[in-house]
Amino acid sequence: MVQSLGDLTKVDMKVYPTHECRSNCTFCMTDLRWKNAEAPTEEYLANFRKAFAAYFNAGGRRVLFTGREPTNRPDKLLGMLKIVKDYPLELAVIYTSGVNLLNPFSYNGKESSLMNALVNEGLRNFNLAAHHYDVGRRQELSSEMVCDLEEIAEEARTLGATIRLNCTLMKDYIGNAPEAMIYIEYARSLGIQDIYFRDLFHLANRNRSCAYSNRAKLAFTDSQRIDFDTLLSEAKLVPNMRFNEELSRHRGNGRTYIFDYLGTRISFGTLVVGTEKEDAVTYLNFQPDGCAYRDMNGPESKLNILL
Repeated sequence: MVQSLGDLTKVDMKVYPTHECRSNCTFCMTDLRWKNAEAPTEEYLANFRKAFAAYFNAGGRRVLFTGREPTNRPDKLLGMLKIVKDYPLELAVIYTSGVNLLNPFSYNGKESSLMNALVNEGLRNFNLAAHHYDVGRRQELSSEMVCDLEEIAEEARTLGATIRLNCTLMKDYIGNAPEAMIYIEYARSLGIQDIYFRDLFHLANRNRSCAYSNRAKLAFTDSQRIDFDTLLSEAKLVPNMRFNEELSRHRGNGRTYIFDYLGTRISFGTLVVGTEKEDAVTYLNFQPDGCAYRDMNGPESKLNILL
């Protein structure tokens, strides 16, 4: 019997093509949650088609391709874009480090970049992880060479794609309003008009939410977590920073505050994980094993929707 999903009108579908990533960021949230084995591409795409149809029929309209690094599996990404491109979605977006976007890529008999191939299949929104305005500080957090933001921003302009920068707030990196403002001005100098500052996740019910955690990364995350509400109060005092609205997300487990700064959209978000309810889908989580889950806390969260 196929499981009912209820009303998913305001619920995101988070899609993980792979848990593979060479960046190995010191605070990677995926390494603090449960992970599983990776299904072959054909099986994965067949199951995605069913899971996406169930999500759409339940009212869902927002698909987020994420992972560790989703561009490590371009065959899966492009296959999924072909599936969703004809649906009327509010948002289809990829979360990526950007390291593979400008790599030479052969698609449909043409040589271009992977970013070009993704845009040609309908993807227009790229959320780039960039956790500092200084490339050296960004590099400290990653074991792989970080991407060239300037080149990606230029490619996006050429292709008509939209870039949003995602910066994780950390005490020793971007952790206060003055540092955030330097970051904002750097992004604006690249022509980027959308910036998201993400609080390190707050990990409640640790026996459940952290049961599969990389302990070194968990310790780093705990040591780097900032006082989010203090930073938010500081941001509201910045000249020309106009507060627009507060949004609730993940069924009330997250808060996002949206500002306008001289025409640039600035968001600050915080999220508590580990408190998800067993009788509700917090976000439809499509994992590398080709199965759907109601959260990332463990295999017991698996949904029976693929029949």
